[in-house]
Amino acid sequence: MNESTGDQDVHAAEPSLSRGFRLEGFTVLPEQRLVVSPSGEETKLENRVMNVLLELARHPGQVLTEDHFMDTVWAGRVVTPQVLSRSISLARSALGDSAEKSAIIRTCLLY
Repeated sequence: MNESTGDQDVHAAEPSLSRGFRLEGFTVLPEQRLVVSPSGEETKLENRVMNVLLELARHPGQVLTEDHFMDTVWAGRVVTPQVLSRSISLARSALGDSAEKSAIIRTCLLY
């Protein structure tokens, strides 16, 4: 996945979210695919990584399944679960978060 692979655009997002939103001191600018830290450092995200972040923002506090992300972010494409894990990891990194800290993005295993 990179910028030239034709990843889905963020334009399907609600207009208010696609213009940008704040998250724990960070500014998320989906249309530019940027996350700006409180100190002003910019991190450019791949389209699908930003789409994962947008999906999470659309459903604050809710548990979203792997199938949900596969249906919304990777609609029509067959990918492995590791692709979602990588996207979440990159989104966390841009937000100064980690799997160990999980202050912003939390994941869990459901059986």
